[in-house]
Amino acid sequence: MVILYLILLMVVNVFSMWIGYTLTETKYRLADKFDWLDFQPFNCKKCFTTWTIIIMNITIACLLSSIWYGIIGVVFGGAIGFCLHIQEKNKIEK
Repeated sequence: MVILYLILLMVVNVFSMWIGYTLTETKYRLADKFDWLDFQPFNCKKCFTTWTIIIMNITIACLLSSIWYGIIGVVFGGAIGFCLHIQEKNKIEK
């Protein structure tokens, strides 16, 4: 069962990162389509991705009735948000 939870956790994280990228940095950007969504986290990739991962993991934890999945999912979401913050901070623009 633990292996299935880890696979589900990885799928949720990858899917959320794709959703975060798609809805903040492509032609489907929410802040451009809807003016009333032009604030954080909807116009920030790291914020939107982090909160999407956390919300999706908490929702799945409630559906599975697993407190450990929820705790690990929130920790992973925070870690991914921290990594995205470091990546954005170290990005060199020309």
